[in-house]
Amino acid sequence: MSQLLIAGATAAPVKDSSSLETPTLLARSDEPDGVECSDNLAFVREVRTLMNTILGYSEIIEDRDVDLTDAQRAAFGDIAATSGELLAEQLRRRSEELRLAS
Repeated sequence: MSQLLIAGATAAPVKDSSSLETPTLLARSDEPDGVECSDNLAFVREVRTLMNTILGYSEIIEDRDVDLTDAQRAAFGDIAATSGELLAEQLRRRSEELRLAS
């Protein structure tokens, strides 16, 4: 089986998300509006990538017409679960950044 690599995703579940390296997306008040817009676009792209990973692998796992071994299904499930954890962490961090900015 070839290993699929997704940006920010691993095949093993993330136990401690505090070690994840993610860019800080908080727009500072002294930065021009273009920087804030750029940060927001970067955040949206990260969320969209993780969401597409979750949805894509979930569809593959659920499609019984796709011939996968149990190990492949488990690996794809791990990738989807890890992406879900990363997505939740991104949203938590962004929420905290926005809370601190207000």
